Amino acid sequence: MQIFDKQSVGDLLLMDVLADLHRVKRKLAHYAGKYGGDVTQFEARVNSENESFERYDELIEWKAYQAACDDLVERIEELKHGRFQVA
Repeated sequence: MQIFDKQSVGDLLLMDVLADLHRVKRKLAHYAGKYGGDVTQFEARVNSENESFERYDELIEWKAYQAACDDLVERIEELKHGRFQVA
C-alpha cells in the first residue's frame, strides 16, 4: 500500500482542475469570438431578437460553460488553500 501526503494529492487534483478550466475557457473564448462579446451581451441580444432556437441553445450552453468556469475557479482556490478532504 502506498501512502501519499495531502499536498501531493492536492497538486494532482489541482493539475486536473486546471486542465478542465483550460478546456472550459477555450469554449468561452469560442463563443466570445463568434458573437463578439460576453454572455451577458449575447443574452440581451437573444432576448431582443426574433426567436432563434439555435441561438437560444447556444446561450444555454454558453451560460453552462460560464457557470462551470466559475465553479472551477472556486475549486482551484480551495485546492490552493488545502480546503479539501482525502478519503
